[in-house]
Amino acid sequence: MEKFFEPMFERAEARGRAEGEARGRAEGEARGRAEGEARGRAEGKTEGESCLARLISLLMSEGKNDKIKDVVENEVIRHGLYKEYGISRAVLYRLRYKI
Repeated sequence: MEKFFEPMFERAEARGRAEGEARGRAEGEARGRAEGEARGRAEGKTEGESCLARLISLLMSEGKNDKIKDVVENEVIRHGLYKEYGISRAVLYRLRYKI
């Protein structure tokens, strides 16, 4: 009789193991995605601050202090000046790491 139930137990055990692995994988992927998104937001914030600091520094060195208020308050003006001054993430990366 024991041999009769053994295949059923083995199938149930295999099914339970597969369900547990699938659940664990889904939880791990969700946790990894959340951590990656948080890291990406933090890096983006740092890069944005670096771009803004670089732009303000350039404006001050050229005596264009009157434009700083506009840059801080107006995204269109800010991004236009980023383009005009050649400020991008790649440029800041090269400046930071002296590449």
